Order: sequence, then structure tokens, then C-alpha cells
Amino acid sequence: MNVIPEFKTEILLALLGIALLLNCGGSKPSKFYLLTAIPKESEKNKAISEIQGLDIGIGPIKFPEYLNRPQIVAYKTTHELEMGEFDRWAEPLNENFMRVLSENLSLLLSSARIFTYPWKMANLFDYQIPLEVIHFELQANGKVHLFARWSLLEGEHPKLLVRRKSTIQVPVDPASYQSIVAGMSQAVDSLSKEMAVAVQEIAKQR
Repeated sequence: MNVIPEFKTEILLALLGIALLLNCGGSKPSKFYLLTAIPKESEKNKAISEIQGLDIGIGPIKFPEYLNRPQIVAYKTTHELEMGEFDRWAEPLNENFMRVLSENLSLLLSSARIFTYPWKMANLFDYQIPLEVIHFELQANGKVHLFARWSLLEGEHPKLLVRRKSTIQVPVDPASYQSIVAGMSQAVDSLSKEMAVAVQEIAKQR
């Protein structure tokens, strides 16, 4: 009398297992992205500084909380954000941003002595560049938007030399995360060049 109910239970469990396997097999795989530094072999990206051997500290850097997440963030409309659930950063965006910025400045300023916050040595730099990123994402207009406030400080007891706001927009293909991330890398490239020019101009006066 108990054979039939047990048999039905086994069938139901088997069907449930098959359904779970099919569901797992059909899920979309995640893709992971990184910002990239300026290509060293590019002719247009040669060092712009005539002054070499500077010690430069980058940071502290402040990022908005809505960007501190694994998903790539974009504006769907003026007020609505969209998260790339299957398109993610391979490392925290603020750390990736800091590393790429320091690599770019090392190339542009012909300096291997670029230090990122938190410091692993005493704060004895020629110059320090703290910054706050206000926006760094794809906007609803199809352009990557980087808006940052940054300063150039000098000396052991930092003296303010320059205070700037940088607004950078890069047109991209909004349907392609690869294009979006490439545009974001280009935006960091442009910010790096603005900073390098400021360091060059100040250093020449010293």
C-alpha cells in the first residue's frame, strides 16, 4: 500500500533536481572589468614633465558610497540608477582608480616615486594630491562623466598650492560595458594629464 506514494515522492524529487540543474545551467555568467592605465607605447602619452625625480603622494581619495559596490553603476534616467548585475568590477573601484591614476602620473611625470594613501612611509613628499570623486559613471546622455575635486599640496606641513575641479565627459556605446569601462579609463587618463600639467607648472616655478 505504501509503494505508490513513495514512488511518487521519488519522481517529484527527481523532477525538482532536474529543474534546479536546468535553472543553474541557464544563468548568465558574470563578466569582470578593470580600468586600465595609459599605454606606455603610445606616442601621445609620453612624459610631459621636464622635471624628474619628484616624490608624489596620491590621496586620500574619497568616493561616493553608491559607487562602492561590485556592480558597474550607470544612470538609466536623470534620477534612476541601474546596476550591472552580471557586469562587475574585478576589484573595488576606488582601489582600481587609485592604482591607475598613480601609474598614469608615474608615466607622465617620469617618476617611479609615486605613493598611494595610506602611506607606508613618513609623509615627506615634494607634492601631495588629495581628491574627492563626485561622479564617475555612465550618464543617461550616453557619456561617461567624471567630476572630481582635487588639490596640489607641498611640503611636510602641506601648503595648498592649487585647488581644482575637473569635469570630463567621454562619449561611449551605452549598450556595451566594454565601451563604458574603456571610456572610464580614458576619463582617468584625462584627469591624470590635468594633474601632471599642474605639477609641472608648479615645479618649474620652484
